[in-house]
Amino acid sequence: MVLFLLFLIVGYLFGSLNFSIIFTRIFSNTDVREHGSGNAGFTNTLRVSGKKVAILVFACDALKAVAAIILAILYEKYFGNGSMATYYCRYFAGLGAVLGHNFPIYYGFKGGKGIVVSIALIFTFNWLAGCVVLASFLIIFAIKGYVSLGSLTGASVLLITEIVMISLGYGNVELAEVIFMGILTAFAFYTHRSNIIRLANGTENCFKKKKQEE
Repeated sequence: MVLFLLFLIVGYLFGSLNFSIIFTRIFSNTDVREHGSGNAGFTNTLRVSGKKVAILVFACDALKAVAAIILAILYEKYFGNGSMATYYCRYFAGLGAVLGHNFPIYYGFKGGKGIVVSIALIFTFNWLAGCVVLASFLIIFAIKGYVSLGSLTGASVLLITEIVMISLGYGNVELAEVIFMGILTAFAFYTHRSNIIRLANGTENCFKKKKQEE
């Protein structure tokens, strides 16, 4: 349990490095949380600072999640001695990364929604599920123009895909992975709760409408 807590904290500290906040301050001399949706993530960075900064944020937010997992894997490799406890540390490191991104200790616990971090984690643990999730997001976004709806659809598809894969015995999916992905899905719906209300009310920001107006 102490080891799990340690890697949860390590992942949290990595995740708390919110590059949306960092790079908008560097390149736009502003706090991304004071503009647009108020969310410190990829989509709001795109609105506030443009494509180049948003791409940089996407890459760095993804890499911080992967870095936390790599640390856990390296610990297992060199100090694990075949213990299953050290193997499961990677899941706690990943969970910490999402928590850190959403509630960063360095920035008053006000961060992003964890979608980019979650995508990076999904591909790290199960690339096939990652491809299915990414495809579902892109399809919904292309049709409807809502990032939030695409994210929520992807989160739902993730859990369904994991359950199907473990039920069919395909892809060496284990129960711990399904539980972990279920937690990511729950986080996605929790952080998008205001978006869900706006989607229901028809007031959610739509990229398609913005392009038409431009």
